[in-house]
Amino acid sequence: MKKRKLKVLDICPICGTETESSYHALIRCPHARGLWQSMRTCWDMPHETEITNSGPEWIFDLLHDKNDVQIAMILMTLWRIWHVHNETTHDKPAIPIEASNRFLRSYLDSLLLIKHCLDSDFTKGKQTLCYSVRRSSRHDRPPGNRGKQKWIPPERNMLKLNVDGSFSKQNGDAGIGVALRDGDGRLIAAACKPIHFCVDAYEAELAACEEGLGLALQWTDKFFSLETDCAD
Repeated sequence: MKKRKLKVLDICPICGTETESSYHALIRCPHARGLWQSMRTCWDMPHETEITNSGPEWIFDLLHDKNDVQIAMILMTLWRIWHVHNETTHDKPAIPIEASNRFLRSYLDSLLLIKHCLDSDFTKGKQTLCYSVRRSSRHDRPPGNRGKQKWIPPERNMLKLNVDGSFSKQNGDAGIGVALRDGDGRLIAAACKPIHFCVDAYEAELAACEEGLGLALQWTDKFFSLETDCAD
């Protein structure tokens, strides 16, 4: 806007400390730094101090040598930061960082589900998600068939979190169940509860994922994979 002579100053309207550029808005601004830090607790993300302003193409340098899932994580974080920046610039209430964190995790889970389980019933959302929570790399698993399947143990030195959501179209009743097990199938933690004001089966599945992640992170510091039940 300064280049177009619409404003005298080009200082960031949110923090008021630096010249507003794409690098500042997406990396340096306080809200941007806060979301980067928050997403690093659950995603394999580079530290913002490792991201340098190398010129107009700094984003391409940031994405260089990253795998597909890391690129998706970075681009989604940048997209969310810019959305919040835009909302705040237009005098709308600031979106809490924790809300953005939950939104991005749920969104990426949904995208990975669609990408890796093309023959699934996406309304029900019942397939294995193909990245491991708190891992630096993803472990792709082949989508299951439509028949019955036995419980498959997790990889060595890992745990497995199974989650399931149910929804009744007749009366709108919904509920979730989660179970965290070790490689020998021993139960570490489990929970179930009803869901109020659920819209559909897809929302019930997402609620089960969120509940399961919260439970697992409270009960263990080990790596674990997240798996929904198989479509039937």
